[in-house]
Amino acid sequence: MTTQTDSQVAPAMMGDKLNINIATASEIQKSLTGIGAKKAEAIVQYREKHGNFTNAEQLLEVQGIGKATLEKNRDRIIF
Repeated sequence: MTTQTDSQVAPAMMGDKLNINIATASEIQKSLTGIGAKKAEAIVQYREKHGNFTNAEQLLEVQGIGKATLEKNRDRIIF
């Protein structure tokens, strides 16, 4: 049996920025301000349904994410 090591998995965190396209709901919740478990899961579900995010404004299409939450986190996310 083989197991996957951390070095084989692309890290969601790049310094102090979170790659919103590969982060788990748990990573999103821990890394972004004002994002709880439900919003983090909504982000992941949106990404799975619509594909990767290409810009920060797309987060506004996720249920529960408003302009204030986006602005608090804009500088913390990468794509």
